[in-house]
Amino acid sequence: MAATIKSEWVFEADCRAEAAVHGLSSADGRFVLQAKLGDGGHGRVYRALDTKYARQVALKFAPRGNGHGWRAVRREVDVRRKLHDRSCVVAALGLYEVAWAARQFVAVSLEFVPAGTLRDWLKRHEASHGYRLEKGLQLFAGLCDSVAVFHAQGFLHLDLKPANVLLTASSPVLCDLASSISLRHEKNVKESPSHRVYSTPAYTAPELWRGEDPQRVGARADCYALGCIGYEIFSRECRPPFSGGADRQRTGHLFETPARLGGVPEHIRRVIQRCLEK
Repeated sequence: MAATIKSEWVFEADCRAEAAVHGLSSADGRFVLQAKLGDGGHGRVYRALDTKYARQVALKFAPRGNGHGWRAVRREVDVRRKLHDRSCVVAALGLYEVAWAARQFVAVSLEFVPAGTLRDWLKRHEASHGYRLEKGLQLFAGLCDSVAVFHAQGFLHLDLKPANVLLTASSPVLCDLASSISLRHEKNVKESPSHRVYSTPAYTAPELWRGEDPQRVGARADCYALGCIGYEIFSRECRPPFSGGADRQRTGHLFETPARLGGVPEHIRRVIQRCLEK
């Protein structure tokens, strides 16, 4: 299955230089879709072969008629443009308008990460608590580092969860930046009126459940989500602190204390507990 490029805008520095010298004209069949990687609230992601550069990429689609999906894909672009240190996020390669199966789509081309997401890793090692304790600390520390770099540049992610963490060869990095906001630009909040809606219930901070302004909540929102992710990595059951339906999760996040992590070193348990303080 091939996607037809209608027009394209390249925004990463390495590709921008290439475009300036050679130009990137419209071409049929540049991307060959190979497998669906996942679906989300902001679009569908495929593994694809970029025949122009003979490399595999992750291609995230949003139908042009889907206003929310279109804004989300553009948001991916806008956030990355404003980052001076992009080591904390998955590399983006280009933004395109695509004609495919008689429909118009907006697509962003991202680095393909063969190891997949932290969610994939947790599924593979769900039954091995000992292995998760051994290897999970390095992953969790690397994730915290990436979030810290993202925060240092004035951004909040606001939808941190294992499915939005990619395991590159060097470190875990963030993906799906559609819910992110800049603490330095209030108008970014107004572009997506209720970020609470776009966060994932199992990882949503109490303040966001209460409908507080994400800018006022600040880094606390992402730190709480990190605590939920850490709890899932290190718990015997390999589950976040509160599970069940959205109402059950809301009650847990707002009013309850998570069950104590068993079989976990005390220094790890204290870090997770600190993140999850209400």
